[in-house]
Amino acid sequence: MFSKKDTMTLDILKTTLPVTLPLEKTGQYYNPYDHNIPRMVTETTPFVYDNYCRISKNNDVSALLRLKGALIIPVTSTVHSHHTFVVIFYSPKLTPIELKGLTSLHQEDIQFIGNSLFDEWYNGQGREFNIFFSRSIFCPRSLQVAQSFADGFTTKETAKKLCVTESGVQYHLDHLRKILGARNRSHMLVELMRKKVIQ
Repeated sequence: MFSKKDTMTLDILKTTLPVTLPLEKTGQYYNPYDHNIPRMVTETTPFVYDNYCRISKNNDVSALLRLKGALIIPVTSTVHSHHTFVVIFYSPKLTPIELKGLTSLHQEDIQFIGNSLFDEWYNGQGREFNIFFSRSIFCPRSLQVAQSFADGFTTKETAKKLCVTESGVQYHLDHLRKILGARNRSHMLVELMRKKVIQ
C-alpha cells in the first residue's frame, strides 16, 4: 500500500486470503541486494521471484517467506491507481522454470486472477486497511498533534488543546518528520495525508 516514492522493504501481513505481502519500511525480512523488490513496484506484468528472502527465526513466519519461485502478480493500475499492490502465489510443487513457462503461456489469465483476488480482498477488509496503523508505525499522540496542525491550529493552541507543553508538541513533530524523512512541517503533513494517516 505504498506509492513508488516510498522506501520499500518486505514484511508480512496475514489476511483471510492467501498470504499477502505488503511493501513496508522495516527491513526485518528484506535482503537489500534483492532486485525483486523494486520490480514489484515497477513491473506491470506477472514475473517469477528469483531470490531468497531473509529467513526469520520464527518458524511460522519462515514458512511464509520461501519466495524463490513464487509468482508475483502486480495489480494493474486500472484496478487500483493510488498505491502499488502485488498478489503473490507460492507453490512448492512447481519449479521456477515450470512457473515461468506457465506465466508466459497464460499471462492474461494469471493477471485476471490476480486482479480478481485483489478486488475481493480490497472490497472486503482491504478498503479499511492501512499498513501504518496495523504496524503501529506512528505514535497516536504524534498523529493527534499532526492532525491539529492539519486543522489549522498553532503550536500554542495545539499544546493547550492536547494538554501538552509546546516543547512536547515540537518533539512529536520532529519525531514524525524523522520517520517520514520529511524536509519540513508542510512536507510532513502532505506525506501523512497522502498515506491516509490524517485527513
